[in-house]
Amino acid sequence: GVIKCIFFSEFHHISGPIISHQVPDDLPLLKDAFDAVHDLIITKQALYDRLVSVDALGYRIVGSPRSIENKKYPRNAFIFNFVFVFEVNTDTTLFEPVILKLGAAFKTYELESSFLSQEESRSKLQSILCSVFKDFNRCGCCTIPIGMFICVS
Repeated sequence: GVIKCIFFSEFHHISGPIISHQVPDDLPLLKDAFDAVHDLIITKQALYDRLVSVDALGYRIVGSPRSIENKKYPRNAFIFNFVFVFEVNTDTTLFEPVILKLGAAFKTYELESSFLSQEESRSKLQSILCSVFKDFNRCGCCTIPIGMFICVS
């Protein structure tokens, strides 16, 4: 498929930037690529809610970092990013609106129901990423059922 990997990254209050969920979970060199560019994946405020694309170790890594400031989170903020990984020479233009929409949808869902920060709902992330990965590589679109339906296409 065109998409090599999708992962959910966040700023962990002790460990710093981490990959929490990844599909597939065995992409060669992804950890090294993440370590090389994590400051652009889990980044500073100037890049929040924008598309960020960076090439590293043969991959094109594209995401849209998000942040929610609230005292209920450790360090008073929840910083995360849903990231798509492609081969370095891939034209990602068609995927960019989808990546922005996915980040915005999950930010809204976190604001409404703490979906990403609550362990019970967060446990669904792996299967959601798996569905997005398979559906996009199969037919170029997906619908994500999460209590309500978020259609990303």
